[in-house]
Amino acid sequence: MRTTGKLAEFHTLVAKANALQADAERLCNEANESGEENEEFEVREEAAEMRAAALDVAVDLLRPDVPVMRVLDLCTSHLPKVICERLSGYDGVIAHNTPAGWLLWVPNELEQHLKDYGVKSIPRPVRLIWEYAANLGCSYVLLDRDAETVEELRTWDW
Repeated sequence: MRTTGKLAEFHTLVAKANALQADAERLCNEANESGEENEEFEVREEAAEMRAAALDVAVDLLRPDVPVMRVLDLCTSHLPKVICERLSGYDGVIAHNTPAGWLLWVPNELEQHLKDYGVKSIPRPVRLIWEYAANLGCSYVLLDRDAETVEELRTWDW
């Protein structure tokens, strides 16, 4: 079912649960006035079931059917100009030039990747950006001249 269909289903279930809850409140008042039992508790239970169904739909809406990757948006000034100019030329570094900077891949298994390519072959500022991005769960870093800087990483003027 498409997302719009799931969203409509969610709204419908919430509306039904709210209507049932209002009915249960009305029935409660009637039972209090008359002193006789009625179907208040059954209606409350049905309202609870509707809310539970709405929550299930909400979980489905929040869990995409397609893989989603996180991208960290960082200013290019977090790398020295000399490294930026040849970023894709380092062994073990996969970076694609963009009009405003670079799209930098963050290795899935960072420690193993550094062992495979040798820590010294990859510039320290790149390694620090990778570690920072990996700690945030990011698969890529968009290095953009107009992006913000972060205090946790050094910057260079260029």
